[in-house]
This record gives sequence, structure tokens and C-alpha cells, in this order.
Amino acid sequence: MTGIHFFTTNKIWKHLRM
Repeated sequence: MTGIHFFTTNKIWKHLRM
């Protein structure tokens, strides 16, 4: 379950970092 949360957070962070 943590794997999915990490993946989602990483995607959001990448978008915010843009």
C-alpha cells in the first residue's frame, strides 16, 4: 500500500517541481 502512496506523491512532487 505504501508503494502506491509513494508513487502518487512522487507524481505530485514532480508536477509541483515543474
